Amino acid sequence: MFSTQTRFIVGNILLAIGILCGLAIPFLSLFHIHHDKAAIVSFLMLTHHGLTFLSIAVMGRKNFDRIMEPFHRMARAAGEKIKPDGNVSRDRYRIGLIMLVTPLIVVTAMHVINEFAWTHETRVIIALVMQTMFLASFFVLGGDFWDKARALFVWDARAVFPEHHKEHEAA
Repeated sequence: MFSTQTRFIVGNILLAIGILCGLAIPFLSLFHIHHDKAAIVSFLMLTHHGLTFLSIAVMGRKNFDRIMEPFHRMARAAGEKIKPDGNVSRDRYRIGLIMLVTPLIVVTAMHVINEFAWTHETRVIIALVMQTMFLASFFVLGGDFWDKARALFVWDARAVFPEHHKEHEAA
């Protein structure tokens, strides 16, 4: 019914509008909207996701993958550049695990503790510090841990334990 070129153009327009809706969300804090800010954020999020899926349906998966391939290539290249070396010391690994788990405990505790115990600003600062610690923990844990974390999302990945660990475990 419509040519491939027309579907590609309409799909790109829908995708661009959807991306703009998603990018507009952080800028809502600049405006003094008091009553319906949550409704506006919800609408923008739904519009962002809805238009993205609609653009894939209109232009087809093959054209969408063609648009996204340069971004995927850049992300893979950046991931390889920032991936830290493996073989970290036992102490560094333990520190990294503490850094990984602490933010999860602290942020969970923040929700359990009465929210009136801290001001909103204090809660935001604590959350930002914990997010930073969580992300930094992956660099402290090293490249081998990145591979372990990645293996969580690979269905047929298997854990391989070193021989000395098997002997230590049997004793």
